[in-house]
Amino acid sequence: MSTTIELKDVGPIERLTVPLPEGGGITVFRGRNDSGKSLSIGATERLCGGDVKLSQRDGAEEQGCVAGLGMTFSIGRTTRGKGELQATSIAGKLNIGELIDPGVKDPMAADRARTKALCRLMGVVANPEKFHDALGGAGAFVTIVDPDTSKVDDIVEMQRLIKRDCDTAARTEEDAAEQEAGKAAALRESTEGVDLTGEDDAEKLQAELEAAIKAESALIERDEAADKLAEAAHTAATQLAEAVKSYTGPTVKDALAAQELAVGELKVAATNLEAAQIAHNEARQRLDKVSIQTNSAHDHHVAITGWRQTIDSVRGDRPTSDDINAAKHDVYNAREAVERGTRIRDAKKRTAEIETHKGKSQLHREMAVSLRKAGKATEKVLAKVVEADTLTLKAGRWMTEHPDRGQVPYHERSRGTKAAIALDLAARRAREMTPDGMIVIPFPQEVWEGLDPANRAALAAQAKILNVNLITAEAADGDVRCEVFGEDDQ
Repeated sequence: MSTTIELKDVGPIERLTVPLPEGGGITVFRGRNDSGKSLSIGATERLCGGDVKLSQRDGAEEQGCVAGLGMTFSIGRTTRGKGELQATSIAGKLNIGELIDPGVKDPMAADRARTKALCRLMGVVANPEKFHDALGGAGAFVTIVDPDTSKVDDIVEMQRLIKRDCDTAARTEEDAAEQEAGKAAALRESTEGVDLTGEDDAEKLQAELEAAIKAESALIERDEAADKLAEAAHTAATQLAEAVKSYTGPTVKDALAAQELAVGELKVAATNLEAAQIAHNEARQRLDKVSIQTNSAHDHHVAITGWRQTIDSVRGDRPTSDDINAAKHDVYNAREAVERGTRIRDAKKRTAEIETHKGKSQLHREMAVSLRKAGKATEKVLAKVVEADTLTLKAGRWMTEHPDRGQVPYHERSRGTKAAIALDLAARRAREMTPDGMIVIPFPQEVWEGLDPANRAALAAQAKILNVNLITAEAADGDVRCEVFGEDDQ
């Protein structure tokens, strides 16, 4: 038992009955080229909701007609339909051939075309909100994705652009990570050879330098003072030598003894003043002369003593050359310590900056990884919205599970395998729209003709299992006719 579609005066066809077997199967239009096979498939698509343009048969006396499945289309100058369709079809939503072979050589481009076909089949519309979670929320989405991307009306193109934006942002983060790592490496190189355990307290090192400079200055002052004292001692020695050489008077001791004798004589002479007036005067004169000599001797003694003290003081106060050299070495070491402390502080600061740059580099790398993961996650979003259970989207390629080889690109599978997978997806979508009614799916002639007998039989068996009706065509001799595959092909 079967349902039929009647074609009358449509295109080159005067009259044709199209049987649709109950329980599913494949209906095949056969005939020579230009006999009306493609038009017959188009008429069936129009009956099932497609937008195929139909024309009345030339020379027909009455309007053309396509009737069946609860619908009737009258074909004249215009095409008018009436009734209520009692079947579901993917006509107008998908040409199943776009899933099998979209006619694109590049595998990536071909799979993008298949994805677009699946989106049309599933009624998926472009909505940027579908990708928000993959990128970490709406806030993150707007910071990563170009605003124009959200305006794209093709969800496949939208996903491609979002992934592109994620990859671009990831490359920016990777570049930033490399820059931060380069800064860290440069700082690390600049700190090589610096002993970070040395003293680097600037105040302490400066105080030690100032103390060393003060000690050095004190020694230099002492040395300069010693030079002056040495000069004075030299002068004193010269004067002492001259004084000793030129002095002809008595010594202080002899002068004092003579003075004491003169005093005694004065006292003796005083007892007999009148008698010894002359002697007194003479003694007085001698006393005055001796007093002058005594004062001269005393002054001479004082000068000599002072000069000797000056000379002795020079011997005791002058710093040694070792003392001065040691002081200069201390100042040199103190200056080196201050400079070394400065280098240590700078090195410690750069060491801290190294960790900062390393941390920033790590954050940029983590962000880049996150962005690339987000870009890949958009593929999962796309795969989820099309709900292709038998296909897995991976790096832009639709993959299938091969019993022996594991995951294999759908694009590389045989035509029969691709046809079976495409039919399963189309039938499932149609069944979602009509759980119990008849499903009619146009099947491309070029695909059908490319299948060998075994794959044709397998596709017919699959159609029965899925309870769907495929309508296709193949070139053959004679006028166009319509047959159920299997009934005359055993």
